[in-house]
Amino acid sequence: PGVGGTCLSKDPYIYSNPIIKKNLDIKLGQVSREINDKGGEYVYSKINHFSKLIKKPINALNILIVGIAFKGEPETSDSRGSISLDLLNKLKKSNNISIKDYVISNKDLLTFGCKVIKKPVGKVVKNYDALIYMNNHRKNIEEDVLINLRYIKKPFLFFDGWNMFNPKEVESIDHVIYSTMGYFSKK
Repeated sequence: PGVGGTCLSKDPYIYSNPIIKKNLDIKLGQVSREINDKGGEYVYSKINHFSKLIKKPINALNILIVGIAFKGEPETSDSRGSISLDLLNKLKKSNNISIKDYVISNKDLLTFGCKVIKKPVGKVVKNYDALIYMNNHRKNIEEDVLINLRYIKKPFLFFDGWNMFNPKEVESIDHVIYSTMGYFSKK
């Protein structure tokens, strides 16, 4: 199933339907769309900041992006309007990007031109410099990612785009930098 609303550019019928337009004040939806459009840029800026902190070029970082679909809950396989795609476009010069989604088929994920991860995130997290959670799918927090992060002994960026994890628990891991929309821990 898809998702919708006035803040989504993928639902342009709302703006062109005169009955809906007459009865809705769509300014809030339009402003929300403008903010959403900058989401990928914001996450990219956090990855870029991390790369500068550890003195490793952004195109040399191994990055795993989890959640390509627009939204995790309610479940959808719809990636239209997903800020994950904006982020992928900003990172397109890097060959070190892997992706995982719990609803979009692996076959469809391959069309984005990245390595598709089939194993649980907790099993592969040691192969990355950054783990970027971009949607709120319930399976994001069901895996043993934080336990396995404790065994990695290098600087690591953990971006929690939907505040699904306990910040204190993530930040208690010495080498992990925790970030969300509007927050970036400093180690």
